[in-house]
Amino acid sequence: MGFTLTAIIIAVLAGVGAYFAWSQNRMVAIACGVVCAVASSFAIIAAFVKAVALIFKLLPILLLVLAIWLIYRAVTKRRHTNAAEHTYRP
Repeated sequence: MGFTLTAIIIAVLAGVGAYFAWSQNRMVAIACGVVCAVASSFAIIAAFVKAVALIFKLLPILLLVLAIWLIYRAVTKRRHTNAAEHTYRP
């Protein structure tokens, strides 16, 4: 979370700098815009990596829930005990 938050703060500050520097020095504003774009892309990538890492941390719990559900379905499956109920036609 620290890297993502730092990248977001840098992107916001660079964006504000680009906005206010545009009327006085366009090269500085363009440089700030580039810094804003790069920092925001790093923040997005870091947030995506954190989200994927969270999914992989939760994966064993999800697999456990799936296994419990499959066992429940196998145990509660209706079975016919009377062979006369089955009609086999060749």
